[in-house]
Amino acid sequence: MGKLAALRTHAVEIRARTVIEVDLSALVLTPPGGRPTRVDLARCAFTARDAELFKRFVRHLRISRDAEHIDLVTPPEEGSIAPRVARLPAAPSLSFVIDRPDFDVIACWLARGGSLRGQTVAELARLAMVATSSYAVHIGEWAAQVAVDMTSDVCGPLRGCASPRQVLAPLMQAARTSERASEALVAALAKSAVVAYD
Repeated sequence: MGKLAALRTHAVEIRARTVIEVDLSALVLTPPGGRPTRVDLARCAFTARDAELFKRFVRHLRISRDAEHIDLVTPPEEGSIAPRVARLPAAPSLSFVIDRPDFDVIACWLARGGSLRGQTVAELARLAMVATSSYAVHIGEWAAQVAVDMTSDVCGPLRGCASPRQVLAPLMQAARTSERASEALVAALAKSAVVAYD
């Protein structure tokens, strides 16, 4: 009974999520019931770390430019209870709360400098799911080029091998549950058809 009482004292109410979208060189944050805010990423510094918020472990991403900061965290109610001995830095209580899968995709994209270079089709598919409509189309066209390059470099024109459409399977899978990924898929299929016949 004592353990249950201790757990109840660390209960955290579920915080409303902020919708986040990736654009070419910006993030668009839409807090619950609020207006979208565009965050230009030019000349910004990024720091991702483990932190503590409301006595729970969270992942914390800080985007800084000059003296301004924007803080994103994973949902604290999903984190385990942070013991006092952990001594983690505290995340600001007014941080934007982002679902963990979206947070991971954004942190990875920012760690690569906001570039699509070197990403697999599966990584591009995950990024397309949190992209703006126009950037999703750009991601789809990039994924098509990756698919065509993979099939032509590995297989050659006269060898039997996977087609660009088969390489795009992760994007097709993502398109089943995401409108943005489906926009990226349409762009990818159109682009791969054009590139394949050039």
